[in-house]
Amino acid sequence: LDFKVGEAIFRGTGAGQPLGFLNSGGLISVAEETNQADNTVVANNVMKMWQRLYAPYRRSAVWYISPDIEVELARLTLVGRNASGNTSTFPTSMVYVPPGGDVGDICLCAMNKYICAVKSGGVQSSSSMHLWFDQDTTAFKFRMRVDGQPELDSPITPRAGSTTMSAFVTVAAR
Repeated sequence: LDFKVGEAIFRGTGAGQPLGFLNSGGLISVAEETNQADNTVVANNVMKMWQRLYAPYRRSAVWYISPDIEVELARLTLVGRNASGNTSTFPTSMVYVPPGGDVGDICLCAMNKYICAVKSGGVQSSSSMHLWFDQDTTAFKFRMRVDGQPELDSPITPRAGSTTMSAFVTVAAR
């Protein structure tokens, strides 16, 4: 049940299930960088995700990272600049030190901006020995009614500036 509810909060269609933030109008997908190789993540993707997260939501935001991109994250570096401001190959610094390429591989989310409701009574369970009586098997059924959706149905446009922001940010397919 935990997996199914979590999956619906991420990818739900909103039809007979929660509307997942990856399918909501409030999601911002940060575009790939010019000449970025397919199925990679670069430091600018991550920095632009942080930029697009609405500042008041940053304190409670969390990163969700697919295991498929952990190797990419471990390779992220920022190229230093020398005293005259020119790009230099030294020094570089690691962006991510760890403990694919699709939307949702890496998400920055303020989950307190996702509204979720569970029908009172929580998880209901039942069992039946009659369903597969001839096979000496008992069937178990668990049911939980849950619904939810992101609080925002579109990105936030700041009063000054044109860069939209949201509580849910991901990197576009690359």
